[in-house]
Amino acid sequence: MLRTNKWTGSLLGALAAFLILSAPIMSADNSYAVVDLGALKPGYSTIGRRINASSQVIGSSGRTHGADTRAFLWSDSTGMSDLGTLPGGDYSVAFAINNRGEVVGDSNTLTSMRAFFWTKQGGMQDLGVLPGDASSRGFDINDKSQVVGYSSGAQGIHAFIWSKATGMISLGHCAGGKNSEAYALNNQGQVVGKCETGTGYHAFLWTKETGMQDLGVLPGNNSSQAARIDETGRVVGTSRGPYGVQAFLWTPGGTMKNLGALGHGNYVEALGVNESGTVVGSSQSPIGSRAFLWTADAGMQDLNSLIPTGAGIALIAGVDVTNDGRILALGVLDPNLRATNHHTEGDDTHHAGATHLFLLTLKSSDQKR
Repeated sequence: MLRTNKWTGSLLGALAAFLILSAPIMSADNSYAVVDLGALKPGYSTIGRRINASSQVIGSSGRTHGADTRAFLWSDSTGMSDLGTLPGGDYSVAFAINNRGEVVGDSNTLTSMRAFFWTKQGGMQDLGVLPGDASSRGFDINDKSQVVGYSSGAQGIHAFIWSKATGMISLGHCAGGKNSEAYALNNQGQVVGKCETGTGYHAFLWTKETGMQDLGVLPGNNSSQAARIDETGRVVGTSRGPYGVQAFLWTPGGTMKNLGALGHGNYVEALGVNESGTVVGSSQSPIGSRAFLWTADAGMQDLNSLIPTGAGIALIAGVDVTNDGRILALGVLDPNLRATNHHTEGDDTHHAGATHLFLLTLKSSDQKR
């Protein structure tokens, strides 16, 4: 049974082990306080996906090699709660949460993988599939309780949008192709993902009025996919070509911008964006995968240079950033990192250490990003 997430590559294949820091780690010369959000059980790993305005975090937690994985909901007051699975299932992953506390993701059942919609009052609901399909996955939800993802079967893979009023509706496909996958949407109902074209998969932007728009690729590349869209219509994602993977920022009426890399790496993913245009993601560097923070003014910064020196943490991916500057990041604990150079020397992140989920909060003296 398929049990992969929508982020591919060695970076996000890493899993997280249990640890809760008793208090935020702070340092006068750094921008962020850091808290490890722990795991569902001691020894379990944790992968985080999204954080909402109320600091509720969702993702998945399970054994290091993926067994017993469950979707979770974390809050500062209650800690981490297991959201369970659909009937007959033993695996679930939460991909998004809105500001109403509603969660979407997918869970296996006795027969297939299904997208789910979860609320505190109603628990986990199977969203079903498009006509003729066998399985589905849910990747995002907005504050209007609209859900996007994809449904798949013998006829291919189809991006969908779901609401309580309409049920599951296909978003169609791009010219020259039949398959599409929706990964994110905003409160305007604009949807992004990837669609098959005559020359490969391309990032798309879908609206009810215009349908599916091909966003193209960065110069010299042949494929792309969109990961997130903010309320202003900015889109972030990745573009692939013969020389590697590059992170992009696309703006309405503009073009696709290459966000660069840390240390001239050739594998960079943009995974989150807020309404100020701040982007987070991961960049392969000479010392391994590094979480980054990108702004128009400062360009790409290694997030490891913005957390307390000597914390013994190597951040490998920024997965979400809120409008007030909080960042959800994946990382590993590494006591061998040298405290003298803001985690840029010492052991690299290519080791078997488990991945943890961290919440980074700007100190009150710092300007919101």
